[in-house]
Amino acid sequence: MSETQKTPAAKWRQEGQADPHGDHYNCQRAALTLGELTDDELANGVFLHGNEPLNINALLRKTPGYHSAVVWLTAGKDRIRWLSRALEESKAREHALQQRLNAADQRIDELEQDKARLDALEANFWDVRHQSSSLADTGDYTSSIEIIGHWMDKPTERVIGEDYSENLRAAIDQAMTAPAYPPVCPEYPEATGDDDWHMNPCKQGHRDVGAAGGVAHCYTCDEKIEAATTQEAFERWNATHPAAQA
Repeated sequence: MSETQKTPAAKWRQEGQADPHGDHYNCQRAALTLGELTDDELANGVFLHGNEPLNINALLRKTPGYHSAVVWLTAGKDRIRWLSRALEESKAREHALQQRLNAADQRIDELEQDKARLDALEANFWDVRHQSSSLADTGDYTSSIEIIGHWMDKPTERVIGEDYSENLRAAIDQAMTAPAYPPVCPEYPEATGDDDWHMNPCKQGHRDVGAAGGVAHCYTCDEKIEAATTQEAFERWNATHPAAQA
């Protein structure tokens, strides 16, 4: 069934209006007319007695179990309205719980990835080194993180992962995909121009971006593009993100 064929529970809700009955139905089922009856019992009662003529004698004698047709119809009306609102509240709670579940699942995935990184550091006896160097005479400094592996053959220490945006996770990820016998430092494609490895800002305009371990991402808002190689992630990022305006 298409969306246009579905009947909304209430047009006032669909149109963003307030509940015309206020909080009248913000109560327990038992507080409604004939609230002691279950939904099935009430449905049967409305079906059997909703069109009966008024029995004055039964009404005056207060015969147990007797209710006039108008009472049955009123109870049915109230129960439908109450159930409609209860269902919408239930759907809202379900949506909120699903959002919390999605966030928890994402957090679990992130924690599992961090555990894999810590396990790799521990199992391989890698060192984490922070490097800092001055930028000519500007007074500024550039910092990087290096993951150092150890070998019996020379060179005994080799850089198997690095990141120049101080992203430890990216450096470890690169180390986890390094070859068994890597060179002294990671090899990058040979640049053919000054801007070959210049990344454009993210879609929100942040310039704190970088690429490593097959992921191009923004360190401010966590926008990212994943690919089989860092080169591919870098190229896909620049292809989908315009250069900053001068």
